[in-house]
Amino acid sequence: MLLDRRDAERNIPSSSAISLRFDDKVAILSDLAYWFTVNELSDAERGRVLDKVQRSVDHMPHVSESADAILTFLLERSGMLREPVNQRVDFIHKTFQEYLAASRIVQEGSIELLINNAERDAYSEIIVMASGFARQREAEVLLTSILDAADQAERPKAAKLNFLAASCTEVVTRIDPELRQRILARMETLIPPADQATARILASVGEEIVTMLPIESGKLTEAEAAATLSTAGLIGGDDALSLIEAYRDDRRARVHRSRMEAWSHFDPVQYAQRCFGETGPWPLSIRDPQVISGLKHIKSVSEVAIQFSGEIDADVFAQVEDSSVIKRIGLNDNQKISSLEFIRRFDALTSLSLKGCYQIDKYDHLASLTNLSSLQLQGCGGIVDRKSLVALSGLHSLSLDVDIAGSMRRLVDEFPKMTTLQLSGPMALNETAELGEAQQLRKLILRGCNSIRELTGLGSFGLRQLEIELENLSTLVGISEATTLRSLSIVGSRHISDFSFLAGLPNLEYLSLEDCGIEDVGVLLPCRKLKRVALVQCDVISDLEILLDLPKLRQFDFHAGDSISAMAFQMVADRLKERNIASVTSLQAGASPQGPSENDDWNESEVVVDEDPLEQYMRHPEQYETWR
Repeated sequence: MLLDRRDAERNIPSSSAISLRFDDKVAILSDLAYWFTVNELSDAERGRVLDKVQRSVDHMPHVSESADAILTFLLERSGMLREPVNQRVDFIHKTFQEYLAASRIVQEGSIELLINNAERDAYSEIIVMASGFARQREAEVLLTSILDAADQAERPKAAKLNFLAASCTEVVTRIDPELRQRILARMETLIPPADQATARILASVGEEIVTMLPIESGKLTEAEAAATLSTAGLIGGDDALSLIEAYRDDRRARVHRSRMEAWSHFDPVQYAQRCFGETGPWPLSIRDPQVISGLKHIKSVSEVAIQFSGEIDADVFAQVEDSSVIKRIGLNDNQKISSLEFIRRFDALTSLSLKGCYQIDKYDHLASLTNLSSLQLQGCGGIVDRKSLVALSGLHSLSLDVDIAGSMRRLVDEFPKMTTLQLSGPMALNETAELGEAQQLRKLILRGCNSIRELTGLGSFGLRQLEIELENLSTLVGISEATTLRSLSIVGSRHISDFSFLAGLPNLEYLSLEDCGIEDVGVLLPCRKLKRVALVQCDVISDLEILLDLPKLRQFDFHAGDSISAMAFQMVADRLKERNIASVTSLQAGASPQGPSENDDWNESEVVVDEDPLEQYMRHPEQYETWR
């Protein structure tokens, strides 16, 4: 897709591309990947890369473009190569390089290269991919050589080689039965599996593995028990079901998550009857509508989160007998459901999320969900009546991009518990002060509300996190009123150059500016608590070295655009890395920085994150007494 359809997907006319066939692109990139690999290069000087492209083109008499034009095209348009630092070229993702190198190695018949490097980490993924490309005889020679090397190696290295051979079985389509048995015997060194990657490798071997798996989970660590259950789930069949049944009373969080994920691989009713023990109640997270029929057969359920994507019929919810246990419902990209009438019986709901459900255009039934604490309506049709919203007075979190019938004035004041508000798209809102004066509001996100000209009254909220993407703002000065802010993200204010308001945000820890008109990063210096800074496509920035004066800065994400010297960035990056506390990332064009990490000390405690019960337990097991 990257090579053949990328421009079409981005609506770039083919006339702007050079005349280079798909096979030619692959051949040139494969040559580069092979060269990078055998020479152990992570990147290379552009002139050397250009020489390699020229050598490839010399063997393509039908190609008329120059090597320089081809390299420029591949850097700008292929999605495979990049120039992260001036005059240095690398592959955007290591996986691209490994895949192309593996293909070229097999084409060249250089299986010996793989055999000779089997013990090296840098070749592990290449060997696995190459075994998939190889013909049966070549793959068997490769696997046999790896096993022979394992026989001669000491234990840690032998285990690594056995794991590598087993990994290859995931992609090899045909293999000699005797060699298969030899690999199977080595699988014992991988049992019990330590992680999900090992579980997938074991499962690829087939049903023979099930009888080798430990039947008692109590003697395993949580990770081992979870991976063992996953192995059985991926294999399927009666023996696998019996093993999962033996783990039915293991309530450890990761084990239970594996139990939930395996449900879809078996008869839903039989699985529910046999694989959920009587030591409940169980929190459940359901993403497959096929398993709903088994829900009533689980003897003790505490709460259920349902998250369905795609064209799911509303009739599936009729299979739920006890509606009181359904606490969260989420529907994504559903064009079948046009009415929310089905939702009325789920009056115990605490969270409802509808995304991309364009056929839904009436929201009267929302008013009956009086226990709702989180509501998200994104990409839906129609208009939601303010009265229906106000009836949900217990809302903690509200996310809307549908129009509201009625005034927006003092909207947040109607929700005394609201901590998170996201408004997207056209809204009847000229100034943020119109929203109200809710001190409990901690997180405010405004995107595409282009009637907003000024950010006013932000000091009336107790904001910790603010994200804005408002193209018609005349000034950002009003942000300075939000003195409690710890996280600020601004996108698309290139016409505004005055960022002096930052001096009024002494508690700021995370700042992201994308496509903004900031000219001098010196305005960040009063923010002495800044830990993370992201600057993306802020082309007029100069003197990045000022960032070195931020005493607590530990992460810097940056994309220079066209007018910033990559050398200037590299100098700051090197200086930051010398502190041994800073993570420095050069983002590629079009990439956006990640938001505040869930590990930030303020983020978890003060910003609402709506999760299903199983995910909540995975993050905060100490808060769930019923699991102890």
